[in-house]
Amino acid sequence: MKYPIIKICTVGLLFVTRMVHAQITITDSLDFSSIATLLQGFGTNISNTVYNCDSASVGQFTGVSELPNTNGLVLSTGRVDSIANSSSHFASFSMANGVTNDVDMNTLAGFLPTYDGCILEFDCIPLGDTLLFNYTFASEEYPEFVGMGFNDAFGIFLTGPGYAGVNIATIPGTSAPVTINNINASTNPSFYMDNSQGQFCAFDGFTISLTSTTAVTPNQTYHFKIGVADASDQIFDTGVFLEAFSFRSNLSSSVQASRANENEISLFNDDINNQEILRFLNPTSNNSFIQLFDGNGKMIRQEKINGGVLTHSFVTNGLSSGIYSVRVFGESEKNQSFRFFVR
Repeated sequence: MKYPIIKICTVGLLFVTRMVHAQITITDSLDFSSIATLLQGFGTNISNTVYNCDSASVGQFTGVSELPNTNGLVLSTGRVDSIANSSSHFASFSMANGVTNDVDMNTLAGFLPTYDGCILEFDCIPLGDTLLFNYTFASEEYPEFVGMGFNDAFGIFLTGPGYAGVNIATIPGTSAPVTINNINASTNPSFYMDNSQGQFCAFDGFTISLTSTTAVTPNQTYHFKIGVADASDQIFDTGVFLEAFSFRSNLSSSVQASRANENEISLFNDDINNQEILRFLNPTSNNSFIQLFDGNGKMIRQEKINGGVLTHSFVTNGLSSGIYSVRVFGESEKNQSFRFFVR
């Protein structure tokens, strides 16, 4: 029988007060449209988003904490709002709507029974020939129950051309799944971060930001099943933090991105103010964003466009040399993109 570990805080009152006011904010009960918008990065089109778990187990996280990412989607085997606490907080909830004994999750956990599973599914059409996704796996099981038969797990199962439910969330350089027994202070420690003294995240340990990368066929539909689950019991919570807008598709030289009309997006030099500017004519007017991506397809900047404007200027000063992409993303336009080179 596994009993909750009593976490004792021996620091002073001033320190405790600071820990209570965590900098991370978590909003649960997201609708499917918000989830798709939060995940979708450059060169991808996400649709048919659903999740199978309690709405309190899915949320958006924002803010600075010990976690390597500051914005994204979190899935948990418990309540996501309990994560925004210091590590002295015991994150443990048994969720009535959690998935029990999902076959895929049982396999990842070493054929142990799984509980409180939170599973997100969606379809994706990549524009490029590679799909990438950034995530951080975390658990309250760390460090006490590593190797003790409670092998909580995370997986990304891909179905589509060339794939039949294959887990593509593996430890870098191996085919091993991401679980508490496979990444910890003793096993694959270069991917592990101890958070036993953390101020802003309740989980006692988590991985560094890991990237799932897989080859795909451009413009084909792929189905994703992303899941996290407790193994052997329902006591200690486990979660995964999916970095915002990092679900992206890199473009090879033989694959062309959808491109805006040349008259709508242009790059020019403002010699008076010594700036290089991307000018957008007639951008979308309802909840529109301009997103900037580096050569690896990772979003590095986002700006919101005020509704009703005729032009929007996006300053590109300060960028290192390389190829960049921008995307105009709004309610009426998606994946309108433009690529440019900074010398």
